[in-house]
Amino acid sequence: MMQPTEQRKVYIAEFDLLRGLAAIFMIVNHVAAALVSKPVLEEKLVGSLFFIGSFAPVLFFFVTGLGAGAQSSRSARSSRWLSVSIKVAILILADLQMQWGRGNSFGLDFLGFIGLSILLLEIIRSQKFPLITCAIGFGIISALRFLVAPLLRALDLDPQLPIVDWIVGNSISDISYPFSPWMAYPLLGFIIGAFVARHYDWLNKNATKVSLQLCAAALLPISASLFLGSRSPGTFFRWGSVAIGFYCASFAVIAITMALALLAHHKLPSSIVSLVSLRGVASFAVVPIHYFLINLLNRFLGETLNLISYSVVTILVIAIAFFLSRQVEVIAQKLAKSEQQKVIWLTLFGVAVALSIIIIRVASNPIAATIVTTMGQISLCLLFLVRSPFQPRLAR
Repeated sequence: MMQPTEQRKVYIAEFDLLRGLAAIFMIVNHVAAALVSKPVLEEKLVGSLFFIGSFAPVLFFFVTGLGAGAQSSRSARSSRWLSVSIKVAILILADLQMQWGRGNSFGLDFLGFIGLSILLLEIIRSQKFPLITCAIGFGIISALRFLVAPLLRALDLDPQLPIVDWIVGNSISDISYPFSPWMAYPLLGFIIGAFVARHYDWLNKNATKVSLQLCAAALLPISASLFLGSRSPGTFFRWGSVAIGFYCASFAVIAITMALALLAHHKLPSSIVSLVSLRGVASFAVVPIHYFLINLLNRFLGETLNLISYSVVTILVIAIAFFLSRQVEVIAQKLAKSEQQKVIWLTLFGVAVALSIIIIRVASNPIAATIVTTMGQISLCLLFLVRSPFQPRLAR
């Protein structure tokens, strides 16, 4: 494995494993939401799996920060801002395609929020003291959601402006992820990613010890979330305005999954680890692919699954989605090696724009919209590794 050093692109395999775990959480949650009836969801085991799966965006946003933090020691390049801007634009367009496929003219969902996270992290990375900036930002974001927002409501001072609601973390129609507290996860990831890159050799030598320490550290947020939950069951609510219980529990999930990734990488055969891991392009491609599979199943099955059938279907969707997303990664790698980078990039972008127009036209047909949206988002995924014609080299 490549060792993290100054002035080199950092590759840390554990991050790929965390991406894979996040994708598994996402599929577990979305299969339950789309294919399991409400009475079955209220059963203890299915409900627990559904709840655990709801932490998927926490992990995805956190890993986005990990990757940026691990690269924070690399020297800046004049072309980097353009490459980052292109990557952000690709993610926002992919997010808009999903909104258009649902019949919405605008919205902010998973991929769009990752794009905004990448942009903010790049701004922070260019600062003189990025880690301090992230730590302060983490504190401010937490305070905005859980101190400022409740205070504004208590004093009846909420201005009811969408941008203010988004910043302080109030629920907004068609906005899945308000700035507060969701942006706290990329900022925390940036800090930890920078630490991992600088102390990677030490972490490798002390993998078991660090994993145990991470699990022990998880006890504090677990205790806090259980205490809050005992006082108010609604404290674990996530959608729209994130509740304090969910926020506390999310840090336990981060710590435990980091411990699992570290232990798995050092204790399990690489063949098993690779089955659960997803690299960059594959981790984005798995989003539209798993939505396509679940929407297809919903058309035929509806909300009919019980515990056993839910388990079988979830495993099958994970296996198929991981396989197909890795094929997208393979295709992207091959395109990146072609000498016709400009032609390929412009062709893929043209296809994505054309499909965007078609998505808007067929939005009233759920099946057609799902198919075309998936095609459009896959074409955008392929753009990540193809060199843009607007600069010498696209940062990866």
